[in-house]
Amino acid sequence: MAVAPKLARDVWPIIKQRVAITGFVSTLILLVIVAGALYFTGLLEKDLVLSLVILVVVGFGQAITTFIVKIIFGRPLKDLLATIIHIGGEPTDLPMPNPNKPIHERTGMKDALDTLHNLAQKVDGVLPNQQIGSVEVQNTNLGTDSLKAALDDIKAGLAIMNHERQITYHNKSTPIIVSPDGTERLQLLFDDDKNTIDSWLGEVADKEIRAEKIWRRVPNHTSDEGEQRFYDVFANYEKGTETEVVITLVDQTENYSSAEADLEFMAFAAHELRGPITVIRGYLDTLEVDLGDKLTDDHREIIRRINASTNRLASYINNILNTSRFDRRHLKLNLVETRFSDIYDTIQDDMDLRAKSQGRSLTVDIPDSLPTIAADTASMSEVITNLIDNAIKYSHEGGVVEVKGQVRGDNVEIDICDHGVGMPASIMDNLFSKFYRSHRSREAVQGTGIGLYISKAIMESHGGDIRVSSVDGEGSTFTISLPTYAITKNKLQQSPADDNTPLIQPIKEGVIINHGVHR
Repeated sequence: MAVAPKLARDVWPIIKQRVAITGFVSTLILLVIVAGALYFTGLLEKDLVLSLVILVVVGFGQAITTFIVKIIFGRPLKDLLATIIHIGGEPTDLPMPNPNKPIHERTGMKDALDTLHNLAQKVDGVLPNQQIGSVEVQNTNLGTDSLKAALDDIKAGLAIMNHERQITYHNKSTPIIVSPDGTERLQLLFDDDKNTIDSWLGEVADKEIRAEKIWRRVPNHTSDEGEQRFYDVFANYEKGTETEVVITLVDQTENYSSAEADLEFMAFAAHELRGPITVIRGYLDTLEVDLGDKLTDDHREIIRRINASTNRLASYINNILNTSRFDRRHLKLNLVETRFSDIYDTIQDDMDLRAKSQGRSLTVDIPDSLPTIAADTASMSEVITNLIDNAIKYSHEGGVVEVKGQVRGDNVEIDICDHGVGMPASIMDNLFSKFYRSHRSREAVQGTGIGLYISKAIMESHGGDIRVSSVDGEGSTFTISLPTYAITKNKLQQSPADDNTPLIQPIKEGVIINHGVHR
């Protein structure tokens, strides 16, 4: 009768059982020895209570020692067995161990785990004489030329990188740009330099053995640089392999281009609406002036409410127009020396009216003594308006919205804080994406989903940034930050008055060309 082979996963329970038995037996033997010593010295008969205390302390100390030894030597051994189980393909509930844990660094187990992974790759077979680019592939019935031809015929892009983040292979459908030194790079246009393939790889390389991530709706370049394609990007990472990073790019231009066309139409419609909105605001001003004392308090309140709604509609229209321009990286600003307090003065009455009409209290503390900044007043007032408007909408009835300015390092910052509904962590990654609105906010609050997107665009075009901290159910704080004018003065004086490009962050060195930070 054949005997089933013992699986590696069966070894760990046996080891745990033997460690427990050994610990129990060693503790028992130690207690017998100590009890004998107490008996022969006569302490057991003289002071029974003290003797029992000594025995309990010794037994407890031995148990603690056994537990510590189990942790120090047992955990690395457990991870070693778990790695063998995963490599062997055995069914298991144990997660794949991470060789980069501090305990493995200290014990030297990291090298052993890395060695196992490398050996597994060799055993799995990166076979010779079959190469695509510089990457060897496993045997197949197809020849190398046929395999390359098949991959080139695929509509999806495919790129492979080694552990040095160099592209070792890509098919014809992959958007590629060649740098002056001849290095091939992916040509992808991410909205945020903190959410690119390069930044993601920097995070997972030190923490994970295997990882994957998806980016949706990533263009290859701006629309004014030629035919624009949109991709869903899938990245797979496996530490220590020849093909450490495999990136698949699925062309979704047909699906996403309709949304871009919608944006074109929205921009056209918004532009046409500006005229009537301007006329309405003019008539409202005329009514207040011409009627004067004839207006009752109720009439004045109605006019104030209409004004607030009209101003909000005008703000939405400006957001749509700005979003359209920003998508083409044409957000050119005329930056001048000014103060945040002066910028806020241009919107103070509107902000007070918005807060009052929504039943909120607005407290503002932006000292005139804060350092000057380089800013476009109209655009920066739009950012502050967007953030205060959001704080009003997402705070509770009767709540307080706080606006405070201060200096932090070389930057002047404005905090807009509410004590309202807050946000869960799952929302934060997409918060500044175009048209993004969480399921909860769509149901509770009206809006277009582009206010934060354009606010981020304006801040980056100023050479500043915008960030948020939030606790679900307790409120959110949005912070905008600009370098002081003293920091930016020299850069601006070397450029024309309407050129803000010297303040824009340069392209970072790395695998991915990230136009998102190069307007």
